[in-house]
Amino acid sequence: MKHLEFGFLTVFALVFMGSCITMQIPPQKQEPQQPVQQAQQQSTQSDRRSADAMEAKAVADQIDQEKRRLAAEKSEEMKEQGWKIDDPSRTLRYAILEHLKKKEENNKLVEIVGNAGNCKTLNVCQSTARENAQRAYVENISSKIRGASTGHLTSRQTNDTPSDSEQTVNLFQRKFGAEIGRSMMISYGVWRQSFSGGLEYQIVYLIDGGMAEQSARKALQESIEELKLIKEEAEGVKAGLDAIDFGKDGVSASDTSK
Repeated sequence: MKHLEFGFLTVFALVFMGSCITMQIPPQKQEPQQPVQQAQQQSTQSDRRSADAMEAKAVADQIDQEKRRLAAEKSEEMKEQGWKIDDPSRTLRYAILEHLKKKEENNKLVEIVGNAGNCKTLNVCQSTARENAQRAYVENISSKIRGASTGHLTSRQTNDTPSDSEQTVNLFQRKFGAEIGRSMMISYGVWRQSFSGGLEYQIVYLIDGGMAEQSARKALQESIEELKLIKEEAEGVKAGLDAIDFGKDGVSASDTSK
């Protein structure tokens, strides 16, 4: 009997010690694994960004190729007409390509073209073409303001005296012309021999439409204040200015071909 009790005690002791040992062993910490769904989502986003970047580059390449094609076509056409670039450091094709790229990089740039004929020297041609381009642009803007202000004439107008609004537009034209001349950036000029023996010249300028609008508003406000225009007529000429899209209203070669 004692042997049996001793056996039970021995077994009980062994079981108790084993359970204590088991409790003392700390559980192993498992490293968290990244969910498969999250990994797939990140991969999809990365693929989409890569695809967008490739598409953007492809579009940019197509635009660049199109500009090069247009520059090549226009330069060849002008060469056939006898035009030569007035800049020994550039080819006509490269000058036109630079012009197109500048307009693409800044969509507010407006093209202003001036022409001159029967000149004896390139310097005289360039100066005359610049004046013609500047004058045509100013007259283009002034005519739009004048058209909108025709319904705002006052009773002070007589057959011999222009209306106050008309005088304001005339004064604006002089002030705006002085302002805009400082904002005209030359892009390129071309020349050729005319049939009369002189020179023909064409010059292309770029002007920032935003800067042109600021100059126009400044010139118009000064004109209104200088002539002490009454409120009704001031609102009329300002309405004409507000209707102008300075980002689109430029001057083409045909506007200064006289």
